[in-house]
Amino acid sequence: MISLKNKKVVVVGASSGIGRALSKMFSVEGAIVYLISRTREKLGKVQKELSGVSSIHTMDMLDDVAVEKVFEEIGAFDFLTFTAVSDKTKLMSPIKSMTNETAQRGMEKF
Repeated sequence: MISLKNKKVVVVGASSGIGRALSKMFSVEGAIVYLISRTREKLGKVQKELSGVSSIHTMDMLDDVAVEKVFEEIGAFDFLTFTAVSDKTKLMSPIKSMTNETAQRGMEKF
């Protein structure tokens, strides 16, 4: 496994489930973890469980302005994980050619 020590890791969907577990794992490995979700309170609980450096950023993935603002705040990063996606419509597309519409429809929670 590659070293995550002092690497900037962004976790979208960090407030529960897989995102929460990944955040803990990245923190144990020495990464600087950027926790992103819609609910600050839930992110605060996750942050208390981490052993290393982390920061909280609230964001609705379907709000383009919010997404741009958060990623401007974070700046350059080494790794990005998306665990907040819920796709009941089974929309699929190679990420390089994915339109904003397809991405947004795939991230809507039903």
